[in-house]
Amino acid sequence: MLARQRHDQRGPAVRSLTAVGTALAVAVVLAGCSSSSSTGTSSTAPASPGSGSSASAAFPVTVSPANGKVTLKAQPKRIVSLSPTATEDLYAVGAGKQVVAVDSQSNYPSGAPVTSLSGLTPNAEAIIKYSPDLVVASADSNGLVAALTKVGVPVLIEPAAATLDDAYQQIDQLGTATGHDAQAAQTVSTMKTEIAADVKSAGTAHQNLSYYWELSANPYYSATSKTFIGQVVGLFGLKNIADAADKAADGGYPELSQEYIVTAKPQLILLADNSAADGGQSPAVVAKRPGWAGIPAVSTGLVVPLNDDVASRWGRVCPSWSSRSRRRCRRRPPRDPCANRPPEVSASTGPSAGPSTAPAAEPGADPAARPGRRTARAYGIAVAFLAVAVLGSALVGAADLNPLATVTALLDRIPFVDLHSSLSPLDRAVLYEIRMPRIVLGALVGGLLSLAGAGYQGVFRNPLVDSGLLGASAGAGLGATVAIVYLGGAGPSAVPVAAFVGALAGVAVAYAAGAAGAPAPPLCCSRGSRWGCS
Repeated sequence: MLARQRHDQRGPAVRSLTAVGTALAVAVVLAGCSSSSSTGTSSTAPASPGSGSSASAAFPVTVSPANGKVTLKAQPKRIVSLSPTATEDLYAVGAGKQVVAVDSQSNYPSGAPVTSLSGLTPNAEAIIKYSPDLVVASADSNGLVAALTKVGVPVLIEPAAATLDDAYQQIDQLGTATGHDAQAAQTVSTMKTEIAADVKSAGTAHQNLSYYWELSANPYYSATSKTFIGQVVGLFGLKNIADAADKAADGGYPELSQEYIVTAKPQLILLADNSAADGGQSPAVVAKRPGWAGIPAVSTGLVVPLNDDVASRWGRVCPSWSSRSRRRCRRRPPRDPCANRPPEVSASTGPSAGPSTAPAAEPGADPAARPGRRTARAYGIAVAFLAVAVLGSALVGAADLNPLATVTALLDRIPFVDLHSSLSPLDRAVLYEIRMPRIVLGALVGGLLSLAGAGYQGVFRNPLVDSGLLGASAGAGLGATVAIVYLGGAGPSAVPVAAFVGALAGVAVAYAAGAAGAPAPPLCCSRGSRWGCS
């Protein structure tokens, strides 16, 4: 699954908040937003590479990463890190001066020697170029371990942590492997202290608050309580709406439908896909999603965008980020769920006479001009693609027709166009009587399917619906089967008619089931003053 594969690579699809970063993010929401007192700022500088070093530790040492026991005969002096988390861990335990190269995703700390090396698809030859005596990665991809073992380079595979204890163990392990046991132990101790402090500062008033953690939108991936993310958030007593939808094949990262999220009514939404690289989701974007306005988290303003890159760390940058987030959260006024909506409508008086909240049009802009231009441009592009497709198809077939003569012959059939083509009578027959009818039939079928799909999506206001999803195909199949078995003597039209009726019935059942229990959107009413939202 994409969520698991990119768990440690900070890619555009999925990012995971880890350890202190996760705890601080939740503490900001639960404690920072309700606090009026200032909080201190922890030091944000990465640990000094040489401070607290236990370089004199006895070597050889043996550690047990995910790829089995690895023995290092001497303290490594040239380390290559292919994991952003490992890079930060190495600097945190004091091994920064030993790091000679990191992968392209490792952007913290700022002084790390970033290269074009890939952690997802590592190239053994490119890694060997840096003459490493230790390589740390999050996965054994492309046969990394076998390739480097052949040339005598030890490799530690440190996969995405499943629990806090796993995270602590990886840091201790890197400390041992690099000769910095004492500083690794201090790093772990500090992390435990900070997480405990954040849990304590959040208090207990939020116990059993339901939340939705968004890893990506459209499709909507989340993380359950059994993942590293969910376990850390669970320290605060929150309830995860994704737990009920989890299946064994999901690995803790289920894909949720919009209907599921809306009907679950989470009281808190945490956006881990807030950066532009991850989709640019924000509270404003979430509020505009169809049906989401009725979710308690949206109506009360508890949709919280997270700094994807900074919050996905457990290094020394987290305390500074936490402090800035708390200050920003305290400045944010409560969100009015009825603000910035179109003029209110009363059941008895119609549109209100209050001032409109719609944004003003740009000076000199014609509101109707832009949609018209966009529509014309879309039609033009569609026609151009269709023409290219028809011409390309006309040039492909068992008979070898001269391309220029074929194009000329086709253009000659256009009214008021008089061109001479060198195609022979036989070639013309192949083109006009055999090839073109099939091409036209294919274009018509494709166009009708497109119109049907667009009609479905327009009616249901969902760009993902299709005949299979809404029961049309199943209903049509059932109707046709019934006609064939029981209405054999009703004539040749019985099967298509029965299939059409079955398709309508299938869509009706699917629509009724999907609409059942859907929450109503907030209602703002009465002449510009808010009576209440329901």
